Amino acid sequence: MSSSIGNSTPNSSQHISNLPSSVSSGSGGPKEKKKIIVQVDGSIVGKYAKDWSTDTGGYIKSYIPISYTDFSKVPNNFKDDVWNALMGDYELDVPPEVARPLLEPSWSQKFRTYKHTLRQHYLRKNITEVPKGVDPDIWRKFLENENGQKKKEECERNAKNRSMLEFSHCLGRCTYAQKKYKMQEENSEISLSRVDTWLEAHKQKDGKVLESVKEKYENVLAAKERNKNKRTFEDFDNDELVEVFGKDKKGRVRAMGSNISRKKLTHLGVAKSKLEQHKKSSQELASFKDEMISLVDSRMDNFEGLMQAILSKITTKSPAVVNSPVSDPGSSSVPRSLHLSQT
Repeated sequence: MSSSIGNSTPNSSQHISNLPSSVSSGSGGPKEKKKIIVQVDGSIVGKYAKDWSTDTGGYIKSYIPISYTDFSKVPNNFKDDVWNALMGDYELDVPPEVARPLLEPSWSQKFRTYKHTLRQHYLRKNITEVPKGVDPDIWRKFLENENGQKKKEECERNAKNRSMLEFSHCLGRCTYAQKKYKMQEENSEISLSRVDTWLEAHKQKDGKVLESVKEKYENVLAAKERNKNKRTFEDFDNDELVEVFGKDKKGRVRAMGSNISRKKLTHLGVAKSKLEQHKKSSQELASFKDEMISLVDSRMDNFEGLMQAILSKITTKSPAVVNSPVSDPGSSSVPRSLHLSQT
């Protein structure tokens, strides 16, 4: 790789002129950042989850040269450019240094998708022109990589794997995590498993199930009905999806999205359990605190009522003061007051 490719700065690499639309033009002062929610498994959910996905893909196109055959070989300075651009647009609900290691693994898929799009549009159609905004040296290296024997074998293998897929889902660009988040927003009282998310992900907007998955869908639904009183926790080794499809293959967990391994799920399960225990403990403590406050307020009300009653009795029963008549007008003694009790 030439020095102009391996050490190129972002401004000379790719579509810097076609940055995501969310990038401020520089006028009108600082823009308000979009707030996003980072899940413990590294997925993004919330109102701006789709925007985050779109902008991430846009910045990857703009800052990371397509001359790299694998995302793992991309230098950190290009990845830093992508991250810094995103942090200019979005506000995370966790510290950035905590979120980045969780979010960055998903970038490799977007990098591959972008190169696949170029491959389909330019190479399959024998278009010889250099894409707008792409450095010619980088484009030349990309073509060399694509025409290599290793790449051809990889494409053939991927095509074969795609042909073996029985069916797809109805999520579109929505992730399983975002789907579950939306379902939970609609009904916060229910507890959702990956089986619930899988079932919803294979229904179209009109509620109809994809024809290609209908038989499997009904089998999963029937298994879920049979087991509705048998399980109180999510079991990735013995749930309804395992019953119908068999155990998940290494490196993937059905209905949980990309970059989610069994090991990570195990760790997440422990973390979520501890968080739930802490949440329950906090709620119980808050409930106890409210009960104590209510009890004290009630006792204070009773005490104040008692004091008012006592004061009222003291006022109504206070002794009357009557001045005694002077028996001796010529006497020089001071008249005394007589206390007469009221009857």
